[in-house]
Amino acid sequence: MAEWKEKEKVLVGHRSGLLYECPSHGQEVEEPELVGQVPGLCGLATSPDGEHMVIATGQGKLIQLNSEYEVLAEVELGEGFEKMPVTITWRGDGKFVATSSSHGGSRAIKVWERDGLVHHSDGEVDSRVGEALSWEPRGGLLAVAAEEGGAVQMLERNGLRRGGLVLQQSQYIIQQLCWNADSEILGVLLEHKDGMGVGDAPRQVEDDVPFRQKMVVQLWHRCNHHWYLKWQEPIGGPAQLLWDDTDAKTLHIFSRVEEGWTSIKFVWDDATVTQLGTTVTTDGSTLLLNSFMKAIIPPPMCNVAILCRAPITAVCASTFADQECIAAVLSSKVLAIAISEACGNWNTLLADASEGSLVDAVDGVVHAKEATLELPKQWFVRQVSWQGPQKVLLLVDDFSTGALCERLVSFEISWGDSSTMMADMVQNTCLNDILGCTGKTVARVTSMAGGDSDGVLISIVDKRQKNSPGGHLSSVASFDGSQLLELGKCRGCCHWLLPLKADRNGLASFAARSADRELFIGGELVASNVRSFGCHFAGEEPTVLYVTGDNVLHSLRLAATEDQEHSKLNGFQKSLTESAANAAAQGGNWQRRAVESGARLVAVPSKCPTVVLQMPRGNLEGIYPRSLVLDMVLSVLEKECYSDAFAIACRHRVDLNILVDYKWPFAQSKTGAHTLVVSLADAQKLVELVHALRPESVLQKGGVYAGTVEFGSDADPTGYEKDAYEDKINKVCEALRFAMEELDAAYYALPILSTYFRSQPPQLGEALLHATKLCLPSNGSTEGASMSHTASVLSKSSHTISMSKMMKHLLVYCDEESLYKAALALYNLELAAVVVSYAQVMDPGEKLQELEAFDDISPMEKQHAHIDLCLGRLPRAAKNFALAGDWPSFERSVTIAKQAPEDVFPVLLQHFPHDCTERATEAKVLRIALGESLLGRGRAEEAAVAYLSGGDLEHAIHAYRTAGAWRMVLSLAGKLGWGDADVKSLALELAEELLIGAPRDTATILLDYVHDVHRGVEILASTGAWREALCATYRCSRPDLVDTLLAPAAAASLVRALDDFKEDNARLKKYIARLRTLRQRRAALAATVGPPAEEYVVEDVDNEAISEVGTSVMSDYSAYTHRSAATGTSNDGSSLTSASAASCVGRRNRRRGKRDKKKGRIRAGAPNEEYALLQHLKQCPMTPHRRESYGELAELLIVLGHEQDAKTLQTTLSNLVAFQDSVAKNSILAMKEIEGSTQEKFAEPHQVEKAKWKWALLRGEEETRDDIHYQSIL
Repeated sequence: MAEWKEKEKVLVGHRSGLLYECPSHGQEVEEPELVGQVPGLCGLATSPDGEHMVIATGQGKLIQLNSEYEVLAEVELGEGFEKMPVTITWRGDGKFVATSSSHGGSRAIKVWERDGLVHHSDGEVDSRVGEALSWEPRGGLLAVAAEEGGAVQMLERNGLRRGGLVLQQSQYIIQQLCWNADSEILGVLLEHKDGMGVGDAPRQVEDDVPFRQKMVVQLWHRCNHHWYLKWQEPIGGPAQLLWDDTDAKTLHIFSRVEEGWTSIKFVWDDATVTQLGTTVTTDGSTLLLNSFMKAIIPPPMCNVAILCRAPITAVCASTFADQECIAAVLSSKVLAIAISEACGNWNTLLADASEGSLVDAVDGVVHAKEATLELPKQWFVRQVSWQGPQKVLLLVDDFSTGALCERLVSFEISWGDSSTMMADMVQNTCLNDILGCTGKTVARVTSMAGGDSDGVLISIVDKRQKNSPGGHLSSVASFDGSQLLELGKCRGCCHWLLPLKADRNGLASFAARSADRELFIGGELVASNVRSFGCHFAGEEPTVLYVTGDNVLHSLRLAATEDQEHSKLNGFQKSLTESAANAAAQGGNWQRRAVESGARLVAVPSKCPTVVLQMPRGNLEGIYPRSLVLDMVLSVLEKECYSDAFAIACRHRVDLNILVDYKWPFAQSKTGAHTLVVSLADAQKLVELVHALRPESVLQKGGVYAGTVEFGSDADPTGYEKDAYEDKINKVCEALRFAMEELDAAYYALPILSTYFRSQPPQLGEALLHATKLCLPSNGSTEGASMSHTASVLSKSSHTISMSKMMKHLLVYCDEESLYKAALALYNLELAAVVVSYAQVMDPGEKLQELEAFDDISPMEKQHAHIDLCLGRLPRAAKNFALAGDWPSFERSVTIAKQAPEDVFPVLLQHFPHDCTERATEAKVLRIALGESLLGRGRAEEAAVAYLSGGDLEHAIHAYRTAGAWRMVLSLAGKLGWGDADVKSLALELAEELLIGAPRDTATILLDYVHDVHRGVEILASTGAWREALCATYRCSRPDLVDTLLAPAAAASLVRALDDFKEDNARLKKYIARLRTLRQRRAALAATVGPPAEEYVVEDVDNEAISEVGTSVMSDYSAYTHRSAATGTSNDGSSLTSASAASCVGRRNRRRGKRDKKKGRIRAGAPNEEYALLQHLKQCPMTPHRRESYGELAELLIVLGHEQDAKTLQTTLSNLVAFQDSVAKNSILAMKEIEGSTQEKFAEPHQVEKAKWKWALLRGEEETRDDIHYQSIL
């Protein structure tokens, strides 16, 4: 019989050669349609695509037909063909077909190509080969049955042997071989030999011998080049096996005697795994146990093998009170039980098996305890699960009524005398009665032992509801023996189910993977494309691990929440996102790990941070995910077991900073440091810890392990802020050093030295001092060292340590030259010699010669000074030279002070105060030298003070004169008793020197010391100090200067001021006109091409390469070119218009560098011309000082009787000032409009202080049309 899938027809062939065609969907027909006839029929098979069919005739021919029954090819099967059944099988892709035919008393295996039935190869098989033949759908192996039923041989397409499997069923003959759709399972149908009669010859096609004997169905699975017998079940009468095309784990069994059609759904697990990481693998009647918590043994090897009396049909394993319990249902309807010792210890079972134990030991082999189950013949045990420590639950398919009925059957386990086991049925529940409807089926039953509660979890598939084409909706419920409690819903059929621990509300949770590779936790979708998953139960909160299709192992720690409405997953999502972002910044992620392509998660032992993966080749590998390792480290740190945490961190390369960063600042406290030292109790471990310290924390935000504290322990994560770890290394080193010195300074000598070295900055000198104190005199310690707290503790220690060991330790971690200099810094030449003697790179001859030279110097102060010079410590060297007492040494100290005056002079001044009577000369010389140094560095006034302190008034006068402090110059001249002529001559010189920089000071000197009133008043008038000039004329009894000097100067200043006001006003108007043109152009451009894609932002760019087209248009603007109009001089000698920023841009070409000059320009046609022009206009208001000067000028004009001129001056100035202020204010608003509100706030123009320059007498109507004109533009 064969099926035309495309035509939805079934082709039925008779041994006579007649071929009939009938519908394939079970429609009733009165008579099938005859479609053809061949001379005897020995076998037929259609191709997988349903387009071709191959028929073996009784004449030994092989005929290829298409779906229209047209002959495509015809070949001979071979010489000596015997009219016996011919088995035909197609490869999965339909490109090859294989046949098994009888020739001369033996069967031949041939492979044919699809196109034309070209002979491809012959199979290398034994002479005794059976009829059964099946080609793996993947096309790799061709299964051939042995005639005696004891083995199955595997062939490649080229006919070569490639292993096989031994059935160990010598009393059976293989009737059928069939592979499931994914080529993972090989189904074998066996028939007992007694069914043929003793001595009967092999059955001929035309024989009509009835099938009278029981048959057996076996399912085999291959892994790591080993074949495992995973399932065996006896059935009655002739049968046929057929795997489902859509569901690879569903097997259809057709039996003509009693059962009829039987469909069995298998939940395929390569191995059953316990929480402790023990895998239970079924291999026929043997349970193979591997405890991955202790060792990783690759299959098919194992730690312990437990034998049963019959092949195993279903098996389960759970953990109760640290004991692993295994239950298996045998094909003989027998329950087998095996229970381990404490902590899952199976290795002692064989040695300790005795009367009263939970296993039997017979002839050195471990056997499980067994009890017969009273189950009807028509019940097929699909799954078994522990319901409690003494109760197992069976999921049974009941076919006794002709229709499938799923049942949950509970058995209570009891123990009799001599540990005899008995199993009594205590409950038999029909699932249809519990569910209350049909159309639902159970996909998986698993124990809730992992959830700390009795009962089972059941995955129920509702075939009536579909969430997607071809998919169903599953619900997961707990079953306590009486009722179902739904825990969540999932998409698809969830065959893989794992219980999780109950949350704080007592609600059980679960993890499930659907057939579509979607992972659900508590009904929430967590990940897609999940290949395998497991759970780690070491802490309070479980960690779910899963491998995705992109070959990445993910760790998902679940956080229990008080709110029952929220999933346990919700509390973790925030941490997962933040830690992933932190790890990305660090270049990694401790919650994700890449694995080998095709790797599958096998086991996750709960008491160690191990994950066992099986590679595609079949070998096993144990890895240690960083998340599990960190969880274990934090759990032992929570118990303050620092020694265990240190061992785990070292073994798995975890940053040792976690030992001190956890529960910070506990490690820096006296109690915490003492606890850490006592727990580690190993000097070498403390050395490694100290040298691993880093300034930052590994647990704070941004650290490599950020996020682990939030769910890894009960610690408060708010304490892990960045600021909390300030000066971390110094605090930890100090706390550890104090704790170690209190316990045993000699035993912990090396880690104590390391704390000095690791301090920031390194305290090498203190380390060497500590080493000298720790060395006993017999060990070569340095005598004379003062005994401190460390020495007193050392006297109580029973340990001793040599200087050699300590020096070697220091030289391992620090530079030889640095350690040598640290010894010199202690002025201990013997210690320096010890360092040289243990150095490996340093030249001992050179260094020892240097030490001998130091030793020859005396007195001790000079020796120390030369050592300080060698070390580059100039302040100490100068101090020691000064303390030597002789004058050459003091001169040497002064010379050193001049080399580094900022550092050395303060030190020397402390040792030579002003009131030093013993060495008064040195104190004065030191101060004069300081004055010379300050004067040479341009600090003239400070140098003058130093000269004064040293009593050198002449040099003080010179310094003050250099600084421009003329009052102190004249005062010191008077103190020295200079004559009037000398003082007047000095005053004239000072006046000439200050004329350019300080003209008002020059006028004061001329009036008070030289008595030149005319020139003094003239200078005051030129600076705009009109009030002072008028006061000086009358104070010096020269009223004639008012008319002869002040009046003409005031008139000239008035004319210049009015001209400048007019020019400034015109210039601002020209700038405003240019600004109007630029804004109009920008508006026209925006209307033509549209607004810019991004906000218009003007940047301060270098416009060197910008074309200067349009410069001629702006050539008459003084802001772009030099000023062309006449430039007046203000009352202080500078341009009056320089008070306005708009009038002085062209004059600011000072030497500031090429780039600075470019930034100060306004270039016509530049992209930032409008912005630069606005920035220029923002600085145009006149300064308050200039306004007061013009107010004094108006006041003087009134004194001179020119009130109208004064009014004209104030009115013109008032209009200009109002115009400038308005321009500056509106320029700021325009700049903000251009740059946008998101830009930085502009610096406001200089605020105009309230200056007294407007007089009420002179106020009148002031023009403001210029202000209004500019506002209309903006």
